[in-house]
Amino acid sequence: MTISEQRRKDLENAINLYDIQKNDQVKALDFSAYNKFYKMTNENLLQAYKTVEASSSTKALTILASGDQAFNLINKGVINVDCFDVNRLTEYYALGFKKRAIECLTYKQFIDLFSAPKNYQEIESYVIENMDDIYKWFWSEYKFRLKEQGYSSSIFDLSIVVKKHICQQDINSYLASEKDFLEFKQKLANTNINFYNANVKDLPEKFGLYDLIYLSNVFDYYDDILYPEYPNGMALRKTIELIKQIFEMNLTKHGEMIFSHFDDFFVKQLFLEQIINSQKKTYYTSAYFPHVRGLKKEK
Repeated sequence: MTISEQRRKDLENAINLYDIQKNDQVKALDFSAYNKFYKMTNENLLQAYKTVEASSSTKALTILASGDQAFNLINKGVINVDCFDVNRLTEYYALGFKKRAIECLTYKQFIDLFSAPKNYQEIESYVIENMDDIYKWFWSEYKFRLKEQGYSSSIFDLSIVVKKHICQQDINSYLASEKDFLEFKQKLANTNINFYNANVKDLPEKFGLYDLIYLSNVFDYYDDILYPEYPNGMALRKTIELIKQIFEMNLTKHGEMIFSHFDDFFVKQLFLEQIINSQKKTYYTSAYFPHVRGLKKEK
């Protein structure tokens, strides 16, 4: 399949997803190649990254999701970030639309748009008009095709809204204040962000070495590891083996891998497996996810 054919397939699936959810057939995420994406993070990234040591020389890998995981790393000083996600639509949203919104909007415009999209459709249209050609074509065609069907659509119709914190200014470092937002624009202009449509299971074999890997809640959706009794603990066993592989094959000598939202049972298993011990454990706390954990290679 050519790149052009892939883009058209992505568009058809985005439109189909809109139609399905309009008919109330989408009840939850299934973490497939085409699904709803998070509008903003639901993780306390300020806390998760609080003790992370990062600089312009740090090579980082993160789940893409809403884009905030990467944006907060960039705000820490990282200039080379690789992102992966099994959901292809995250690229069009996070790197196509949201990144451009940061670049071309004022702080107030950004907060207004992402807090109440239906009230600021003219700002959404402005961002689309100023996007890179590929993304501009995608979202313009998406809205045009749905308008032909009689729908007044928005990009945010395909997003998951975290209602507790509309714009997460208290957990997103780049949104903490207008000054932080303006400084982040400058940092973003000097970064290199790459997207790979991939599953977490692809990391050991298909990805290289990184100084920092942030996996968010990705393992919570990997083979139902939170249900170790089914079947015979094999899902948990497979997940632990995968974490071992990523730790050994994708982290540099002093690299650090962070993940979150695990229950105590899972963390206990990591200790029993000697994946983490008193020499190479780091803990992070979160107001929303109290079990944010990190693995750091011994120095």
